[in-house]
Amino acid sequence: MKLSKKMENFEKYPQPTRNRYKRCKLITQQKIDDLEDKYGSVNLIVMILTTALVTGIIQIMFFDVGLLGASGVVFMLILLVSLVNFRNKEIPLTFVLVVIIYIGKEIMGTFEDDNISHSTHIIGGIVGATFGFVLAGKRARSKTETVDPVL
Repeated sequence: MKLSKKMENFEKYPQPTRNRYKRCKLITQQKIDDLEDKYGSVNLIVMILTTALVTGIIQIMFFDVGLLGASGVVFMLILLVSLVNFRNKEIPLTFVLVVIIYIGKEIMGTFEDDNISHSTHIIGGIVGATFGFVLAGKRARSKTETVDPVL
């Protein structure tokens, strides 16, 4: 489908829907920019690849179902965004709420038969939280604004 055709379809939606989409896109881009500013591009790529690898390996080892998608990476980013304001060894309220709401929902979802890999979401969240705490600890020890790459 050509871009002009896609835009035609987008224009069919009512104005409030288009505005909501634009706001959501803007907020999402701002959060990704915050992550990149805090952790650096190299670290972010390493985190994404590590999360994909870890969730894939665990899925292969313990489950007999193939996966398609990047939901583990998305959950890693969600947990990581909630830790952007992590300072002075005080756990941010946003992190606590995200864990309760998102990861709690995924834990409850493991008991449903809905063809969703809830374990991948949970593992992605755990990897994201681990990266957030580890890199925040490195930052606190180094007392600088840049974090050394995880590599």
